Amino acid sequence: MKSNEELLLEVINGAVDGNTGVSVLLRKCRLLSDFFKNDNLTDWVTKELNGYDDWKNLPTYRVLDVGAKGLLLGPFNAQINAQPLASAVLEKEHRHFAESVFLREPASAYEGLKDEGDGGYRVEWPGNLVLKYQSSFIKGYALNIAWQDIPVHALRTVPETVKNRVLEFALSLRNEFGESIDAQRAEVSEFIDSAIMNILNGGKV
Repeated sequence: MKSNEELLLEVINGAVDGNTGVSVLLRKCRLLSDFFKNDNLTDWVTKELNGYDDWKNLPTYRVLDVGAKGLLLGPFNAQINAQPLASAVLEKEHRHFAESVFLREPASAYEGLKDEGDGGYRVEWPGNLVLKYQSSFIKGYALNIAWQDIPVHALRTVPETVKNRVLEFALSLRNEFGESIDAQRAEVSEFIDSAIMNILNGGKV
């Protein structure tokens, strides 16, 4: 059975090794969270492994600032394609559809993405939302479809950010406790609580 000191070193080495997948790093962090009985680390690692159910409480690195575009149809077969859609037109509870994209999939889902089409992925508005705002943007034109374009490089930042924060987390543990990490379970768990708050809020550990 490996000591936590050895496991921590594997996490550090894996985080800087381009061949180690983000899921492997997270599973090793899950072993650490089990040993130290730290619910905050367990919760973060589990969500990064399996995905997030609630888009309202995502870490900051999983929320992208992305506007919306639409296809509008007018008289005599006129159309305007990729028209930027102002979020101010939407009711408050709907404005995120023209301002933000919430990335809820497992971190591993964003690894190794290949460019598609013009180098991005598309999130389409629900049909009911399009219908609700069909006549809200340009007089005489009807909104036919609406979407948000997400560049591939923006999606790839999710696993990279997770790896970076795992690295900072592991380094901070090693620097703080060194060889005595196994002997200070309560102190380590308290330190982890603080570290996870920084991970979620975007600061350094």
